[in-house]
Amino acid sequence: MGEGAPGRGGRARDDPGDLMPETPLERLERWEDFGATWRTLELDDEHVVLQLCTCHGEPVDRLESDDSALIEYVRAASSSTR
Repeated sequence: MGEGAPGRGGRARDDPGDLMPETPLERLERWEDFGATWRTLELDDEHVVLQLCTCHGEPVDRLESDDSALIEYVRAASSSTR
């Protein structure tokens, strides 16, 4: 993924007017927007660990967070097909 890729709001992340840091959920959504995939490694009520993969399924990064919005998103995605 290249720098300055648009987020959900359509504004580039390197836009000087973008003062808010990207949330873990926004990071995952941006990852998906570029066609990449992810796998849940750990998930409980307070913490999630995801393996971020290429569109071919090769692991390239990890996303670890206690963000409740991300945990809810992963739970919902796990109960349906991604």
